[in-house]
Amino acid sequence: MFLAALGPSTTIFGVVAELCSVGAIATVSTVSRMSAAKGGKQEIQSLMDTAVRGSLFGGVAMTLGLNLLVRPMLHLLHCDGPMSAAVHAYVTVRALGIPFFLISNILEGCLIGLRDAVTPLRVYLWSGVVAAVL
Repeated sequence: MFLAALGPSTTIFGVVAELCSVGAIATVSTVSRMSAAKGGKQEIQSLMDTAVRGSLFGGVAMTLGLNLLVRPMLHLLHCDGPMSAAVHAYVTVRALGIPFFLISNILEGCLIGLRDAVTPLRVYLWSGVVAAVL
């Protein structure tokens, strides 16, 4: 049953990932434009601070919204009965990571906008090592 619960939850989080990528794309575009226009470090830093704060608040809002709307979403995906409880539990726990996922997407967008594609790779490598150890 738990394996079957992965299908609906993967569908839900596929949509969440697409929503999170919109912010990263907008951040890449804005930071790149500011960097090309010889924008000062102060303006770029201010934009990055605002983007991180916004992604934190947006991620918390997405987490709360997802937890409130998970039952109607499961009904829409025709996921009723005993499997619904397993999916609901999985989605609830996984949703706690949305703010951090959104922040990492935004920061990756900032770094790519500054033409630094190596730092995000290093961060993801080390976070993978830490996750494997834990």
